[in-house]
Amino acid sequence: MAEVEAVGAALSTVVFFSRLDEATVLLLSKCVKYEQFKSHEKVFSYGAYGDKYYLLLTGRVAVQVPVKQPGNNSSSNDSGSENNDNSEEHSSDDGDDTASSNENGKVHMLQIATLEAGAGFGEMALLEDQPRSATIVALENSEALSLDRENYQLHAMEKHREVFRRK
Repeated sequence: MAEVEAVGAALSTVVFFSRLDEATVLLLSKCVKYEQFKSHEKVFSYGAYGDKYYLLLTGRVAVQVPVKQPGNNSSSNDSGSENNDNSEEHSSDDGDDTASSNENGKVHMLQIATLEAGAGFGEMALLEDQPRSATIVALENSEALSLDRENYQLHAMEKHREVFRRK
């Protein structure tokens, strides 16, 4: 039980979960999974199926979207991120991104935000039942709690919708 309470305390530090009642936070603390990401490791890729919501405990992650290239018909979706610190272009040739490629076969990604401990991400794919609208990459060794799609929909989705309606 002490472990569940510790996870509940960690959840309460995340902006979204600080708005929830104690019983809901305790329930969610039983459903989350602890995950670690090494520096430069992808958490998830643009266009991928969204099956988890993430709560960043430590570290920083970059939010990246594909850049529309001349003559390229792909478009980027809104990442849902509120923190728009850095805009920085990145190239990926690992074949993991599903965005359109330029003539060199590389996908150009634009970093539109940096998220820090206490931030949550990945909700847009779960709320809208759409593919991921951004790629998330760890900028340094990071720790997160993840909530799978089923538990997110059962316990958190409606609260998240309320938050977005108020904005």
